[in-house]
Amino acid sequence: MSIKAVIAEDDPLREEVRGLLARHHAFTQAHSPKGECYAFNADELAAPGVTFWSARRGGDLVGCVALCRRSEDFAELKSLHVLETERGSGLGERLVRQVIETARARGYSTLGLETGPSDGFAASRRL
Repeated sequence: MSIKAVIAEDDPLREEVRGLLARHHAFTQAHSPKGECYAFNADELAAPGVTFWSARRGGDLVGCVALCRRSEDFAELKSLHVLETERGSGLGERLVRQVIETARARGYSTLGLETGPSDGFAASRRL
């Protein structure tokens, strides 16, 4: 039986998390047109108005996601990333659900997701 991943608020400035964010940024750069990559770095994810979560399975960091407040009623899902070994496990859906539930609880009427049209982002668009 596999261990269920635990999703909890985390600090994007932690070294371990920075490593995962570097992988996320490399992935988004590889699948985005030149000059059109809008992934947040660790400092942006640590800014006021951003809530960052990590997902851990057995203590190992396996994914992340963030919610960024843009206005009183609008927020954006940012930095959704799941390790390749975890893709297809339902973890991405659980991370998105965490963001949606938090956005609803905070009273946002609109939640956005900016993602690219390439095949690399197909799973994100399906979510």
